[in-house]
Amino acid sequence: MGWPCPGCGLGLACAALLRGEVGRALRLHAFAPVVLAGMGVLFAGCVLPEPKRAALLSAVAKGEERTRCAAAFAVAILIYWVVRLGLDGPHFLPLRN
Repeated sequence: MGWPCPGCGLGLACAALLRGEVGRALRLHAFAPVVLAGMGVLFAGCVLPEPKRAALLSAVAKGEERTRCAAAFAVAILIYWVVRLGLDGPHFLPLRN
C-alpha cells in the first residue's frame, strides 16, 4: 500500500460538483471548485477568437505575476494533503484504487 497523491479524489469531486452535488464534492476534495475554475479558463483560452484569447492570456499572466497564485495553489494543496492524511486518513486512503 502506498500513499495517496495530493489530488486523490479530485476527479470524483469535480464530477460531483458538475452534477450539482456540492457537499459531496467538497467532502471528496476541497480544491474541486478551484480546479474547475482553472479548467474553465483553460477551455475559454482554447475556444476564444485570437484577440480575446490574447487579452485573456495577458490578464492571466498579470494576475499570476501579482499574486503568484500557481505557487500558492501548490503550497495550499500540499498543506491540505498533509492535514487530510492526518485528520481523515481512514476515509482518505480508501479513495485509492
